[in-house]
Amino acid sequence: MIAFSVPIYHINGAFDVNYMFTGTRSDVGILAKLWDMLTPAYGRIGFTIALGCILFVVLHLFFLIYRLIGRLQDRVTSES
Repeated sequence: MIAFSVPIYHINGAFDVNYMFTGTRSDVGILAKLWDMLTPAYGRIGFTIALGCILFVVLHLFFLIYRLIGRLQDRVTSES
């Protein structure tokens, strides 16, 4: 996320666009609430960092589920 967000953050400012919703408020419900909570205190960079943290947690949860499925399959295979 950091590898994509940092360049996009600067591109959004240079070209006045909102690619990946890192530059301005989005109309998507949860992103709009997050923007309204964080932007007054921390600015756009705070929103971008929070978005990256959320992505980090979600991706690790998906990886955890993937690993659990793999262990269950190994357990079933070894019992057979």
